[in-house]
Amino acid sequence: MITVMCPVDSDDSDKEYISVLIQAKFREKIGGDILLTTDPKKFYHTRPKKKEVEAKLLKGEVYRESYDKVTKLIDENYDGIFRIFISYPVTVKLKVDNAVEEWVAIIDASNCDRILDKKLIDVFKEL
Repeated sequence: MITVMCPVDSDDSDKEYISVLIQAKFREKIGGDILLTTDPKKFYHTRPKKKEVEAKLLKGEVYRESYDKVTKLIDENYDGIFRIFISYPVTVKLKVDNAVEEWVAIIDASNCDRILDKKLIDVFKEL
């Protein structure tokens, strides 16, 4: 997790802190709900194969404690979450409703040349 400070005004009390969660997958094929790994509300949850089945918190006290700590940390210290999912060389066929998903960016083979430096893309190709 990366923290980004967004100063709104010169007064320190007006600064906003945004958590940035980044997941990168360098695979030929990607399946399932790819955004789960960048969603703290779904950390420590099951990964159902069917979309109509709701994810549930994993059984065990360690999962409950970890989940509670993560959500408390985010709720108390951050003004939002910016979720970035990098997928290369695959193009992700997913529409994101940013009204529901807060701030989400998907960087994949279809748009990486507009967002990332060519040298970095060359590194991705080698992976």
